[in-house]
Amino acid sequence: MTGTPIDIVGLASLATGAAKRFAGLGGSSPSSFADVLGQTRSANQSSGLPVNVAAGVDVELSADQMQRLAQAADRAGEQGAQSAVVMIDGRALELDVTLREITGEVNPDQGLRPEVDTFLFAPPASTPVTGPESVTRNADLLKILSNQRETRDPGN
Repeated sequence: MTGTPIDIVGLASLATGAAKRFAGLGGSSPSSFADVLGQTRSANQSSGLPVNVAAGVDVELSADQMQRLAQAADRAGEQGAQSAVVMIDGRALELDVTLREITGEVNPDQGLRPEVDTFLFAPPASTPVTGPESVTRNADLLKILSNQRETRDPGN
């Protein structure tokens, strides 16, 4: 059998399509690298893996702080870090990203150790939504709102 270069390209394309179907990848592919990256990031928002305090480390953290540290550990892991310093609520904590353990609190007098390969901030604490009673007690807000009412409705 003899063929042209176009026939060979067609066979290669056919083989690639068959291999994708066999592997369960389907015939469609993402349109760009940015699409693949976006899909990967959205799929890996949170690993759901907890962070623990290493044995013998005297650091007390709330459940909310531990959850935020887990999110920071996910981000550090995505960056390929193995050891990180995470800033959380004014504290600098050393984190073993691989083991997902807090290994200590950074002592400002000693500086950072050379094996720390990233520095990041934990997500901020969620602020509770307050009800209308706290709004009515805020004198500045009441003044602003009353001034807006006067400028919109000067007759009242």
